[in-house]
Amino acid sequence: MKRTLTTALLATVMVGAMTAPAFAQSRDLDCKDFTSQAAAQANLDANRSDPNRLDQDGDGKACETYTGPYKAAAAAPNATTTRKQTAAGSSTLPRTGPHDAEIIGATGLAFLAAGSLLVVAGRRRPTEACT
Repeated sequence: MKRTLTTALLATVMVGAMTAPAFAQSRDLDCKDFTSQAAAQANLDANRSDPNRLDQDGDGKACETYTGPYKAAAAAPNATTTRKQTAAGSSTLPRTGPHDAEIIGATGLAFLAAGSLLVVAGRRRPTEACT
């Protein structure tokens, strides 16, 4: 029973460590992060659970009490800024996720922790009583 519990705990830690970079990508948006109240409203309409807390009083209107400046609208991107041309002529999208080193590092740490736990668990085997 104890070994099963240790294995389950170890699996949970490993999965948590490997998925941490994915959760780190999402960030909380505030009213100042949008270009207008309409843009904030569109975000709220797209996800009514309001994970960004744009609708403080729950009436369905985003950023209605926000009086500060909104983020300046960026210039419309063109094809040269959104895609890179490769030597073969095909285009690729720019990288926006975590770098491979971050993923490999997190996975390596998870396996190191798992191995350490297994070594410690292996050394703590109960000894047989002499009778």
